[in-house]
Amino acid sequence: MPERAKKHLSYIHALRTVGVKDILGKFSIRERKCPLCANRYQAHEEKKTDINIAITLLGDAVTDKFDTALILSGDSDLAPVTTKLKQLCPQKKIGIIVPKGQSAMHLKQHADFFKKMQAKDLKKSLLSEQVTYNGKIITAPPGWLPKP
Repeated sequence: MPERAKKHLSYIHALRTVGVKDILGKFSIRERKCPLCANRYQAHEEKKTDINIAITLLGDAVTDKFDTALILSGDSDLAPVTTKLKQLCPQKKIGIIVPKGQSAMHLKQHADFFKKMQAKDLKKSLLSEQVTYNGKIITAPPGWLPKP
């Protein structure tokens, strides 16, 4: 497994230690063509994450697993699920937390509330430098945590 993928997996495991429920897609390799020089190359492409989030969100809503769902995304592909969720379960609250640099205009339309993520929010949300997951200590890679 490439070093970058190992770091990402460690991060997912660290998030699980604080109760984060991860919903993953998959990466596939796709051949692409450079528009400038016409050379072909392979690139990784993320697939199915949006639909996996949508299915989980709707399933958890109709089985009454939450009162309020927080969606940390600016991806407008999730807008149809927020619309459907409000139709099927109007009593459920939907909050959108919009990452820096994204607008989430379509996603916010059916939200009960939204918040634009700020740098101070990220600082308050940092994990410890070391966490334990399934009996293994996970240490943040060099450069992942801000300098004090």
